[in-house]
Amino acid sequence: MLDRIADAVISGYEGTEIGILEIGSGPGGLTESLAQRSPNVVGVEIDEALCEVARHRLRNYNGVSIVPTSILGEEPSDLMYSAGYSGDYLACGNLPYYITQPVIRILLTAKPAPRRIVTLVQREVARRITGGAGKESLLSLSVKIYGEPEFLFEVDPSMFWPEPKVHSAVLSINRRDKLEIDIPEAEIPRFIRMLQVGFGQPRKQLHNGIAGSLGIPHTDVTNLLEKIGISTSLRPQHLDLSDWVEIYHTIEDADATLLDVPGDD
Repeated sequence: MLDRIADAVISGYEGTEIGILEIGSGPGGLTESLAQRSPNVVGVEIDEALCEVARHRLRNYNGVSIVPTSILGEEPSDLMYSAGYSGDYLACGNLPYYITQPVIRILLTAKPAPRRIVTLVQREVARRITGGAGKESLLSLSVKIYGEPEFLFEVDPSMFWPEPKVHSAVLSINRRDKLEIDIPEAEIPRFIRMLQVGFGQPRKQLHNGIAGSLGIPHTDVTNLLEKIGISTSLRPQHLDLSDWVEIYHTIEDADATLLDVPGDD
């Protein structure tokens, strides 16, 4: 399984000098598979004892650095620079499920961001991030602003010890060179706010959910949606990223204060 994950990380970059940032390197199992494919690997591990185990295991790989820290609160590229690497890089990791979303957000918004993220996550989370026609979510659309997610393969619980109660999957996100949406980067937080509004009541039809989340009359929302040719009877998961961009621009043009977050200046 480790070799299969490492192959997914490096696919398309074989034979290049590209670096790899591994998050949660643990005792160095995946790190070793990565080191066999890339001359520049930086493993991040919060547990110092595991760092020592990994360093010993990887002592014959000159291009491997193990950094005893947490990715949370760190700039990914700084971790690469601190190990002496300053070029393009890829990112991967077997993430604890409770920090999957924060870590993916850190990687997607990093400057510079990794060209690709490959991570082992809970299967249901991988499906939510992948989305697709009629299956979009706040999470999938937030990811698709920056990159293209792909569900690679499932990992059976029997591959782990102790065996978890949930199924896992390997997910890949290829980072785009520029944002997918026609919105200035400085406005991305407001666009995310729009998505949060839209998915605030995901079981309701679009006009009911947006009206309820924004606290405005249903007729105003209906008029806004009809203006851009989006059916008010749809539910949030049926809209793709371009639909939400149109809704965002229409709401901003109608009343830019609607997406203000209470307490913001």
